[in-house]
Amino acid sequence: MKLNYIYIHSIKTKLKKSIYTDVDINLSRGDKMAKINKTPKNWVVTLGVEEAKKLAKDPNTSPELLAKLAEDERVVVRAEVAGNPNIPPELLKQLAEDEDAWVRAAVAGNPSTQPELLAKLAKDEDWWVRAVVAKNPNTPPEVLAKLAEDEEVIVREAVAKNPSTPPEVVAKLAHDEYERVRVVVVKVAENPNTPPEVLAKLAEDENEEVRVAVAGNPSTQPRVLAKLANDKKELVRVAVAGNPNTPPEVLEELAEDKSERVRAAVAENPNTSPELLAKLAEDEYHGVRQAVAKNPSTQPKVLAKLAEDEDWGVREVVAKNPNTPPKVLAKLAEDEYWWVRKAVAGNHNTSPEVLEKLARDGYVFVRVAVAGNPSTQPKVLAKLANDKKELVRAAVAGNPNTSPELLAKLAKDKAELVRLAVAQNLNTPPELLAKLAEDEDWGVREVVAKNPNTPPEVLAKKDLSGALRDE
Repeated sequence: MKLNYIYIHSIKTKLKKSIYTDVDINLSRGDKMAKINKTPKNWVVTLGVEEAKKLAKDPNTSPELLAKLAEDERVVVRAEVAGNPNIPPELLKQLAEDEDAWVRAAVAGNPSTQPELLAKLAKDEDWWVRAVVAKNPNTPPEVLAKLAEDEEVIVREAVAKNPSTPPEVVAKLAHDEYERVRVVVVKVAENPNTPPEVLAKLAEDENEEVRVAVAGNPSTQPRVLAKLANDKKELVRVAVAGNPNTPPEVLEELAEDKSERVRAAVAENPNTSPELLAKLAEDEYHGVRQAVAKNPSTQPKVLAKLAEDEDWGVREVVAKNPNTPPKVLAKLAEDEYWWVRKAVAGNHNTSPEVLEKLARDGYVFVRVAVAGNPSTQPKVLAKLANDKKELVRAAVAGNPNTSPELLAKLAKDKAELVRLAVAQNLNTPPELLAKLAEDEDWGVREVVAKNPNTPPEVLAKKDLSGALRDE
């Protein structure tokens, strides 16, 4: 039977109470450790479970004391000893034979456990212990390979997550009967920190989902991407086409792919050359042309050409592109589709003259975009502040360039949405925020409480402090 006592050397009779309890409450941790480790033989000190656990897991506890704690009848104490990073090898070996699985699992998870001992624990009758061995990055590759065939799914899942698992073993687990294991393998294939050799092996996997993950991984080697560019599955080629590390020559090859989705992915890739983008701008599929119009590397002359595209969706994307020249935006401002005009109204490169014209547009959402554009001139914002639609006035109230005078006017707007926008604007003056703190609507007061420019004395008010606490 394991003892519930720790044999330390004999001390004076007056110290018969526990060294680690009330008598020594004023001692520092270091002094307590010194007293315990220097105590004469033949004295028995009974420790409470929490104090014993503290000693057991403390990396500064002496090997002699750890050996005595390893004999404690309480499982939690022995488990803490087994997990101590400074535990002597012979003591780990002893605890690996412990009758309780919790203790053996702690040995299995200890970074100091020797490979040969991990190999032994990999055959433990308890699946929990085997799972911890499978998780330990110090477990030998051959042991992980064996655990990959374990009958318990949690053990195999742990093997799949282990960064030390050999590539061929991870690839094998990609076909596990349980989805939770296969999902882990896909995550490994997606992880940019996965070693290149593992990704190369997974690129040959029969599981399409795994190959797609490898194809989209920015750490996948160019030679592997080149091979995956010829994959029979469309989604794999789409992933390669969108990978920022795909070589230029591979992108050129994929630009000729029969799948419009693959070509669109090439067109959207920020590393696609301007020359190739110009070629893809002629593609018969509108989705490819839209991707070209969206690409920040597309040259102005190509954008100008796409601004005349028959598909309004392409023209809309051109109108949104921050690199579209002002002259092209001015032309698109005349477009028959309001979606296109709205995109122009929201573009920061749109000239003040064009924005002023769009401020009179018949469609409310076009005017909303003008009202929220930081390039819109103050005089135009002042006019829009009187718009009949509260959405437009709210956009003016939220514009970072709206003047304090205009914000003061909008703070009195009858529409709650407008006052909310004023309260949220980071440029709203403190004195105006103080007034809005008295707003009849609780929602406005709540937004005032969140504004970093609201004065402390205003925040101290009961209603506002309550709004913050409820958050």
